[in-house]
Amino acid sequence: MNHSRSAFAVGLLVAAVSAGALVVAAGGAVWLLVRGPAPASAAVAAGVGFLISKLFESAKENRARLYETKRAVYWDLLGPWLKLLSERERPLTADDIAKEMGPAIVEASFRGILYASDDVLREHIRMRRAGLSGEDVGAELLLRHARMLKAMRKDLGHTFTSLSEVELLEMCVNMKPENRATLEAIRGHLPAR
Repeated sequence: MNHSRSAFAVGLLVAAVSAGALVVAAGGAVWLLVRGPAPASAAVAAGVGFLISKLFESAKENRARLYETKRAVYWDLLGPWLKLLSERERPLTADDIAKEMGPAIVEASFRGILYASDDVLREHIRMRRAGLSGEDVGAELLLRHARMLKAMRKDLGHTFTSLSEVELLEMCVNMKPENRATLEAIRGHLPAR
């Protein structure tokens, strides 16, 4: 915990110094552009442009690293569920989920708390609640799983996705038309919980 606080403090200090240097450089650039000789003005403008491009490049690299980390975390969140849902010989019960997934879900959830978006975390919580509700968990659990997948897709850049939860499920599960119709009907009445 101490390490993360000191890392945060160092990051905050670097950001403050960088922002201060940028303000001073911009102020100096404006002064030279207005009052300075033409070659000095051009050099200052080039320097400011270079600094701004480096800041944008750094931000882009940070987003790319975060994207890759999120993909790995999301795969960890999905892994136990995929294993449990794909290796079934009989209907899934809440006892199966509690017994077979406890440690794997808890470990993945802690990593998810650090990197997952709020929507992904909410859908993961709702999916766990549905799985441990003690009721027949089949259809609702599948739809909750699909909602979590949809939230993950949005967080990873597919912001304007128009795929429904049932369409996402059809990517993973072979479905008869009557099963699809049943899931579509349930999807329309699925509570937020």
